[in-house]
Amino acid sequence: MKQVNLHKLRSGFPVRMHYFNGDRFGEHKHEYLEILIVTENGGKHIVDDTEYILKRGDVYLIGPYHSHAGAMYAGEKLHYYNIELMPEVIVGYGTGADTTTLLRPFYDPMRFAPVTLDADDMTQCESIARVMLSEIQRQKPCYEESVTHLLTALLSIITRHMPIKENTSENAVLGVLRLLNDNFQRDMDNTEIAAKVELSAVRLAQVFKKSTGMTVRDALVRRRLAEAKRLLTTTDIPVIETMIASGFNDVSYFNRVFKRSTGLTPSAYRDKFSP
Repeated sequence: MKQVNLHKLRSGFPVRMHYFNGDRFGEHKHEYLEILIVTENGGKHIVDDTEYILKRGDVYLIGPYHSHAGAMYAGEKLHYYNIELMPEVIVGYGTGADTTTLLRPFYDPMRFAPVTLDADDMTQCESIARVMLSEIQRQKPCYEESVTHLLTALLSIITRHMPIKENTSENAVLGVLRLLNDNFQRDMDNTEIAAKVELSAVRLAQVFKKSTGMTVRDALVRRRLAEAKRLLTTTDIPVIETMIASGFNDVSYFNRVFKRSTGLTPSAYRDKFSP
């Protein structure tokens, strides 16, 4: 069985981005979501052993734990914007709309082919991507809010090019993510969560693990950690109060999972990433 590198977003604002102009990127998978916006023809993209020719206007939405790689053909290079994000960036964005629908394509187990944008939407997406990249590189005050807003606009344009279909498994996964986002401060067992998305606890565990690569409990802890990181970098409340406000109730457990996720203690994280 071949070994594939697993990439993680460990710390800081949970959106990472760059513009790639090179000959290849090695096979890997990741625990986060990834968007590839192809800006020029040339090269190929391999997703779970299926090969696609890279063409301008194509957008690839890669969900968690799907392996992919890119390579050029003779005399060609790969040109694309690469955006890596954690789902809670979209789920937790307070637009007043149900933004979880923008995550649906990432959790479709049957969708690997690219979304193809028309010329006008591709131009608009390129413009948004350029501004996003500039915001992330400069990191001026409130850049996180700006990037989240731009990312939501970008995904809105992309998803309009996708067919609308009913998929019970996808709906269940998105429903759980929505529930965890709205109720992360309290404990909910799998039976309660499963009832709210109209599945058995056993079926929910299977569907959620297959779509996201993690358990429901893992997703809850990750949502709580995202809140802890936000509070540590945007407020000056004590670490113990941050822990409680994030839904944790055990100091040693909180410190352990926080350091495992970020490589830092909560206090060190605040010192490093606070403005």
